[in-house]
Amino acid sequence: MKRFFLMTRGRTGSTAIVDELNNLKGVFAEQEIFRKGDFRDALKEPFMQDFQFQFAIPFDLWKLWKTQGSWWRQTWKCMFDNRQMAGDYLRELEEIMARRKDASAFGFKALSHHFSQKPFLKKVLIDQGYRAIYLTRNIPRQVISGMIAKQRGVYNQKDYKDDGRYRIDLDEFERSVVYGIRGVQKDLTFLRRRRFDFIEVSYEDFTTDREAFFARVLEFLDIAFEVPRASDYSVMIKDLRHTVENYDAILKRASAMGLEIA
Repeated sequence: MKRFFLMTRGRTGSTAIVDELNNLKGVFAEQEIFRKGDFRDALKEPFMQDFQFQFAIPFDLWKLWKTQGSWWRQTWKCMFDNRQMAGDYLRELEEIMARRKDASAFGFKALSHHFSQKPFLKKVLIDQGYRAIYLTRNIPRQVISGMIAKQRGVYNQKDYKDDGRYRIDLDEFERSVVYGIRGVQKDLTFLRRRRFDFIEVSYEDFTTDREAFFARVLEFLDIAFEVPRASDYSVMIKDLRHTVENYDAILKRASAMGLEIA
């Protein structure tokens, strides 16, 4: 089994890229399986009553399900720590998804903050031989996308349409850009220091030439080349000049910081 994770920060187009990776023959790619959440209500759902999972469930939900109820589950919880449980979880997903899709490669998306929320995760991924794809995006554009998504209350959606216009706070924009630049530098340092085998790619690479983008990614993962079916997830901002009311002011502030909006 070939293993990988796509590491990124928010609003980089990662949802669509992971979706397209999952459209490849023999590849199962999942979204944020290590996202933090309170999943106690999910235990009441019918699919949690047996082992016949039809899709990848988040780690926190899997762990909750494994340690609820009978005495042997409580004993199992005491015997294993989070790192061991995460390793078991990933191996179980690999087996289930390989059978479901006849997959020879398994991967998922991990946002940067998942590694601070779950410090054990980095060791598990290194021990199990996961390779990393680090995805970046033009940071001013990434920040604008995040600020508009927050105002809309919509982050990722298929067939999304919105003709509304939104005003961006200039000072918040500048602070967020500085934070984003530092965040990317921190992420890359993390990957190097932990000695992950990784490549760095960009959303702009993906949108400019999908064939070249996937050729590079699949060569790195040692997966036979093909161009996947395009994702159904929408580009959330179709026309930046229309969507951002004060676009010229934002452009000027970015230029004063020595940055361009791609």
